[in-house]
Order: sequence, then structure tokens, then C-alpha cells
Amino acid sequence: MEKALPVTYPAIDAYNNIANVLSIIQGDHRVAEWLHSHFIQLYHDKSFEDGFTLSFYAPYLIKTCPWLDTQIVHKRIVEKGWDDITRFLIDCIDSGCYVILIVDQFYIPNSFYYQTSHRPHELFVYGYHLGNEEFYISDNFASGKYKRLACSFGDMRTAYTKLLPEMELNYNDYNGTMFVLSKKELAEPIPFHLQLVVHQLEDYLHAKDSSASDQTLYAHYKPNRSYGLQCYSNLIKYVGHVCDCQEYLDIRPFHVIYLHKKQMCSRIEFMQTKVDLLSGEDLKSHFSELEKTSLITRNLVMKYNFSNDPSLKTGIIDQLETIVSIEKLIVPQLIEQIKLGFKLEAGGEGYAVR
Repeated sequence: MEKALPVTYPAIDAYNNIANVLSIIQGDHRVAEWLHSHFIQLYHDKSFEDGFTLSFYAPYLIKTCPWLDTQIVHKRIVEKGWDDITRFLIDCIDSGCYVILIVDQFYIPNSFYYQTSHRPHELFVYGYHLGNEEFYISDNFASGKYKRLACSFGDMRTAYTKLLPEMELNYNDYNGTMFVLSKKELAEPIPFHLQLVVHQLEDYLHAKDSSASDQTLYAHYKPNRSYGLQCYSNLIKYVGHVCDCQEYLDIRPFHVIYLHKKQMCSRIEFMQTKVDLLSGEDLKSHFSELEKTSLITRNLVMKYNFSNDPSLKTGIIDQLETIVSIEKLIVPQLIEQIKLGFKLEAGGEGYAVR
């Protein structure tokens, strides 16, 4: 017997916290309105020590996404009702629910730390095959690419049961819990949130702390972050330090930048279906060029990691500086075009209201 819940390849795949959510909901065409209203602002977590974290600002997405029903279940509850994690996962899948649980990567084949180091990590489970005794899972595996693979019942059981309590304590706010997710059928569609788009573009341009508007989310936690265009300055410093020391460059921030420009092109095309942006084609052309530039930058980083040639540092930094200089010119133009096209007035009804 085999059962696999619907998943699709996510538009944003650099980190699994966003990719997992999008893989569940993105197959529904109605999600486009919501998708193009978000994922504009970028942030860099300065307190994170494992590489260089640059990601889309989407706080607590798994809990706040309107297209998901999210149940937070503590493992103590699971262990009272099920004597085996594999049985629990199968029952969830049979009930139409996806599961994200914390496991020890040491025991998960294809993971970055398989058989090398004990590390807690969230794993997305969306199906199973009883005959093969395996689960269908998704993650950014050792290659860094978001993939759909299989994991044996035995490996899943071991990775779950051998995870030490102290390893998962405070890990990404899970604290011994797991997420049981199902696609929500909304009674009313979620309209395109133009005001939120303008807010995020302004925050991105001016490197504004976007968490200031989300005090309820950060009542007990104030992250140490840079936002928007300021992230590039920190990334340039990171590139200089790593290349000078001939160390490995984290590819993920450069992939995020590429995805950011790709999403901006898609967003402009989407807005053009709703209103006539006077310079829409020009702006889309500019962002399309930035998409190409960011792809070249990512490829240069891959080349550096392969060759360990510090002379590539200049090319990478030059490309990043080019992206920043162009965006400082075209993002204000895009904001103005949106306000004109959608007839938004500063201070007027519906403008800049979250």
C-alpha cells in the first residue's frame, strides 16, 4: 500500500521552513494572490553561526500561513497514544495530514550530517510505502538542494528515538513538539494585499526592521538582524573574510538573492494583469537583468568553492555592489508605479496599512 499527499516544487527553496509550506499550498492557483503579496523583504540573522543566513522575512510562517491548518503536538502526547513513531506518521498521512518533526540527522541518509555528526533538524513527511517500508520526505539535503527522497521506517524510528532531549531543547522553538499540517479550504479567497507589498518594498529599500510591526510575534524575542539592502553590506564583508581565508562560501544567501529577483519579476507580471503599470515592462526588464546578474554571482560562488581561488572575490563583490546600486534606483520607481497604477494616496484609505 502506498499513499502520498499532494506536494509541488516550491518557488522558494533555499530553506526548508519556507519550502515545506509552499510545497503544500502552491499547487492551488488561488494561492497566487497571497504568494505575490509576501516574500519581498530580506533579513540576515547576525547571531547565527552556521554559515551566513539570508532569507525572506516570513515570521512564524508555519503558524501564520492562512492556507494551513497547523496543529502543534508535543511528543509526550504522541508517545501516550502510539508505541511507534512510524505508526503515528502513517496515521497522520492516512488522515490527510503532513508532519514536520525533529530528528537526529546522524541517522538520516542523504542528510548533511549523516554518519558524521549528531544534529537536530526538522524533517517534512508527506507519504509512505508500506511494501517498501519507507516514508516520503523532503528537505534541503547534503547537496543543499530541496529534494523529495525516501527514508526507511527503521532510519526514521532511529533518528526520532535517539534524538537527545538536550539536542532539541530550544531548537527553532520546537521544544519537543512537532507540526501536523493540512491544507485549509478557505470560504473566501485572500485578495492581493497591495498595501503590504508597498510596505515591504519600502522596508527593503530603507533597510527597516520589519519586526517592529510584529510586536505580538516578537513579544519575548527580539532577533539580532539586518534587513533589506543592509544585508548586502554584511554579505560583502562575509565574502571578503571567507575568500581571504580561503574557506568555504555558504551558497545559500546567493541562491536567496537569485530567488528574490526571480520573484520580483513574477510579481511585476502578476500586477500587470491587474493594472496598467506605466513603466511595468521597463521595470520587469531591469529586474530580469538583476535575476541574470544574481545567477552569475551564484555561479561565481560555486566556482570559488570548487577552485578555492581567492581572486574570484572581486568578481563576486562587484556583482553584489551592482545589484545594490541598481535596486536603489529601480525599487523607488516600482513603489511609485504601484501607487500610481493602483491609485494609492499617501495617508489615504488603504495606503501603508498592515
